[in-house]
Amino acid sequence: MNADFLDAHHRHLRDADCLFSASHLANADHLYGMAAECGLKRLMIAFGMQTNDTGAPENRKKDWIHAEKVWVRLTLPPENVSLAEWFNSDKENENDKDIKGQVHA
Repeated sequence: MNADFLDAHHRHLRDADCLFSASHLANADHLYGMAAECGLKRLMIAFGMQTNDTGAPENRKKDWIHAEKVWVRLTLPPENVSLAEWFNSDKENENDKDIKGQVHA
């Protein structure tokens, strides 16, 4: 079975909204977090992160990290580098002050 993070995002968000409306704030908070995580995972897959059938990243060293460390992988490449080369490079070790790109929203 393949993980469907977009569907999970929508389900968790809908359920969180219902719980929030009923003043079940702690459980709503938890599901809002799950919805956000599923949405981010779906975006990472859209940007090329390879996953197995359960949705876990194939390359744990590169992709099993916190969001603040993955943003460098979701930037546009410098003009002289192709998107494929940029995404598959080891950008985590580069000095991003010299990189002229922008974060995709």
